[in-house]
Amino acid sequence: MGHCINALIGTQPALAGIIEALGTPPPTRLPFDLLIVPLDHNRLDLLAGRYTLPCYDGFIYFGPNLAEGICRMGKAGQLLYVETAYFGGQGGQGAAVLDAGRLIWKDAVSSARKDTAKRPQSPINYGLAMLGVKRAGKIDEFDAIGLNRFRSLEALELEENDDAD
Repeated sequence: MGHCINALIGTQPALAGIIEALGTPPPTRLPFDLLIVPLDHNRLDLLAGRYTLPCYDGFIYFGPNLAEGICRMGKAGQLLYVETAYFGGQGGQGAAVLDAGRLIWKDAVSSARKDTAKRPQSPINYGLAMLGVKRAGKIDEFDAIGLNRFRSLEALELEENDDAD
């Protein structure tokens, strides 16, 4: 089974400017007073100024242009950018935390990269912990917040061919 999403996670105040500017579907509520907003290719392009390349090492979409766009529109608190692209156990994930209009942390892992095999925590779990998500016993941050429910943009009520306003 695959898992392929691009999204921003944060509080309502942190996401408000991005939701308004991009015309996203209504955000989905998550535990820990957080929301998730899906990002299709059109919205990624709008955030990045229509140019998503180049990307940071290990990321599919996240690069300096996208980081700058998120920082410009989301200045009211911490945001977590997440991207996943898994199918049949192969693929990768990346995450970045942006706070008050600046990139403060980023990391990505891939099943194709040998240097990422022995990390103590996945980038998404680490980023969620930075936003205050707590593990619950053997349940990691990813499952504690319910991201396992969203395997695609469609699961977040965004059709890939939706046009951004």
